[in-house]
Formats: sequence, C-alpha cells, structure tokens
Amino acid sequence: MDAYTCALHEAADNLFRSLGALDDLGPELADTVANVYYRYALATGTVDDLAFALGVPSDLTTEVGIIVAQQEYIDEMIKVLRRTGREGDVVERMKVMILDTFKYRIENAAGRRVDAADEYALRRSRAA
Repeated sequence: MDAYTCALHEAADNLFRSLGALDDLGPELADTVANVYYRYALATGTVDDLAFALGVPSDLTTEVGIIVAQQEYIDEMIKVLRRTGREGDVVERMKVMILDTFKYRIENAAGRRVDAADEYALRRSRAA
C-alpha cells in the first residue's frame, strides 16, 4: 500500500475512533475535520515529499506545527459543538468559528466572531 493510501486509512480509523460519524456536522465542517485528520496522518507518516503532499513548497516546519496544533484541538471543539445541541444561533456561530479557525485559518476567529455577534445584538437592541 502506498504512503497516501496508508495515511488515508490511518486518518479514517483515528477519526472514527475519536469522533465517530460526522454526518451531524454538515458537509463543509465534516470535510474540514476529515482534512485535519488526513493532513496529520500525512505529516506523521512516511510520505516521500511531505511539502508536495501538503501543498506547501516552503516553510514546511511551520505547516507541520499548524497541523499538529489543529489535530490537538479539533476533537475537543467538535465535542463541545455536539454538547451544545444541533440547532440554533450558538451552534451555527460555533460551526463558522471552527471553519474559520481550521479551514480558513483566520487568526483569533473566536474573538472576531464574538465581537461581530455582540455588535449585531447591540444594533438590534437599539432598534427595538
């Protein structure tokens, strides 16, 4: 089995053992979580050209650090999201924050989302 297939199987096994099925997250968030697991499996596996595999021609050390950090935190964030419930504004804001953090890599995504939500709430209260 080649290194990429091996990484894919390892990522899938680890993901299902840690979080189970991702059907409840919606397609974009489920794909993002799966990508975190796959990129971690690549980074810790035996791929010949890791920079190429990750699509990072330069600064591989920084990218591997980001991958390890994402792997450390993704499980807890998804578990908190699941404990919050399946519907409502809080759940949707959490999903956006997780996507902003892990997929789009927006720095301090949680802080910015809270600020935007607070600003929206303030505007609504003034209009009422």
